Amino acid sequence: KAADLPKATQTILSDLKLKSSVLDGLDRELAVPQAWIDGARKEGSVRLVSTFDAGHYRKLIKPFLERYPFLKVDYSRSSYQQRVTNVIIAFKEGRHTTDIVSSFGGGLALFRQSNALADLRDLPGYQNLGANSRSPDGLWVGYRRQYFCATYNTNLVKPADLPKKWTDILDNPAWRNGNLAVNNLPQVWLLPLWGAFGENYARNFVTRLFEDVKPQIRKEGASALVSLTAAGEFHMAFPTSDARAFQMRKKGAPVGFHCPDPVPTLIAAMGIVRGNPHPNASRLLVNWFVSKEGQIAFHSATFSPLAHKDLQQRELLAWPDEILGREVAIRTPDLIVNEYPKLIPIWNSAWRKTSGEKEETTVAVKIDVVNKGGREVTFAISGKKETVGVSGSRTKITINGKPARRNALKPGLSCDVTYTGSGSEAKILACK
Repeated sequence: KAADLPKATQTILSDLKLKSSVLDGLDRELAVPQAWIDGARKEGSVRLVSTFDAGHYRKLIKPFLERYPFLKVDYSRSSYQQRVTNVIIAFKEGRHTTDIVSSFGGGLALFRQSNALADLRDLPGYQNLGANSRSPDGLWVGYRRQYFCATYNTNLVKPADLPKKWTDILDNPAWRNGNLAVNNLPQVWLLPLWGAFGENYARNFVTRLFEDVKPQIRKEGASALVSLTAAGEFHMAFPTSDARAFQMRKKGAPVGFHCPDPVPTLIAAMGIVRGNPHPNASRLLVNWFVSKEGQIAFHSATFSPLAHKDLQQRELLAWPDEILGREVAIRTPDLIVNEYPKLIPIWNSAWRKTSGEKEETTVAVKIDVVNKGGREVTFAISGKKETVGVSGSRTKITINGKPARRNALKPGLSCDVTYTGSGSEAKILACK
């Protein structure tokens, strides 16, 4: 009954103009063993790291706290290094920096190697997800979908020119002469297409995109591309997310969102760190996240599409006509682990050739200076000083073969540095 729902859930349904029947079956989804409830009461709290901002978190978590008032949730918005590298380092040392981790993407390989994730197949909510939205071995469940397609300026693009298939972009002159913009995020659109059609498709697409279409090469992120499209900097740009385009459209910007077939679909994953001190509370929270109540609460805060197999409906999509009934190409964490290492050399070669970026090289050096807590290191090559940036999320750092934080970098370490030249950001620092 609607009256039995948490008041926060009732408010969310009202705000979204959804009937309470959308939650049919919720009691079954939340029917966890009594031992989990009793154990969670004793634990009293649970820790979660993810990527949604504090405002979104405060809104989405209200129904959970009302349903399980004996639990405190400690949430941290964190970088990739905090969500993956730091968690694994702590796990190997017998510590836990969090109980639940999400949006770890290709970091799944590191979690698997360390046997750091718990099996989630005993969650009632595991059955709420389709085969592509959960791991067969139970190590992760999907809690949201993301669609990365193209944003276009509605004042500059004729509807007839919108590509029905991705390959239509390659042949239509409307997308030449700088009218199309592309940024350096192949993992969110090209990788799903690789997964659907294979290496030859991706290789041919990349070659023709850069050699025939000659798009504007942009170094901005996906969100910035939406703003620049609205400003008329170009007619269309990809990859961009459905949520960002929707937010700009709500502000009155002249933008539309369009997905050629198949629709690149990303699954954001959530997992429980094995052996953490709050195992029952962890299970309650993850199970709630993939229940209809948790999913709709998440959508109300973020406008994100949802992973629950029964919630792929018009009312819960920002651009339903671009998604519903369409062929999809799904990117799972496993696809990142298994196929992205094969795709990235192909993409990088074409990107650098077109953008003028230098080719990557690996040099064996000794670190002379470490600045800004490891954010920058200096070394010498043939007597000439070179400096590289070190990202907390993008630079892969190891010391004696083990993942390390950048603040562990010290003068005197011998390192193999993979980079594109002084002043660039290091891709790899393998030190000893």
